[in-house]
Amino acid sequence: MRQLTGAGRTVVAGQARRRWSVVLAVVVVLTAVPVLLAHRPVPATGVAPAALRDRIAASVAQAYQGYAQSAGALGLPALPNLEQVTALVSGTTEMRVWRGAPDRWRVDVLGPGTEQGLYQLPGEQYLWDYGESQLTRIVGDQPLRLPRAADLTPPELVRRLLSLAAGDRLEQLPGKRIAGVVAAGLRIVPVAPGTTVAHIDVWADPASGLPLQAEITARGARRPVFVTRFLEVSLTAPAAAVLDPPAPGPGI
Repeated sequence: MRQLTGAGRTVVAGQARRRWSVVLAVVVVLTAVPVLLAHRPVPATGVAPAALRDRIAASVAQAYQGYAQSAGALGLPALPNLEQVTALVSGTTEMRVWRGAPDRWRVDVLGPGTEQGLYQLPGEQYLWDYGESQLTRIVGDQPLRLPRAADLTPPELVRRLLSLAAGDRLEQLPGKRIAGVVAAGLRIVPVAPGTTVAHIDVWADPASGLPLQAEITARGARRPVFVTRFLEVSLTAPAAAVLDPPAPGPGI
């Protein structure tokens, strides 16, 4: 026999509504937590722009590992034999990064059903295509080459940009929380009259100087045309085995 609670509602129906209300409340709280964490106040870092630039330059030996993402909005057309290059600056690139030393690192580019790893060893590199089971060995220096995803990780891109920014104006930016790190910021404002870049914003770990995020804004643009940042990062050395390329064998 049903127990009525009025207006045709049953006790069971009322209990079900209360249960779903509790579930909905929990979902709202869980989804709100990341937003609240991301917008909580960022402590002042107190690092002057010139000092932060020097720390970034000195961070070349810093070991780290993490997950990075770059996104370009240049909208370049897919050029014959250059599709991978134009995709780097006109789309989103997901990367896993491991760095033990300047001559010992690995960057994996992740895509839908694909993964390509670039391994740097002393005096040589290995390109590993997981989908094709193809291992390519590159020996010696490459004075001229096309840009690749490994050039667009925050540390690599920021160091390259700073090496070209001698004489440009430096301005301090408010700190920002990036991948759980309270990062110090600086803005590079080019002084050359013919440049198409309005400014480059950089955030780095204030202690080690490791760059964590960079944004390039073109003249006349309201938003950055290129952004690279860490979504996860750890300032720890990766395991040595992670930096070893696959060994040639049957099927490779």
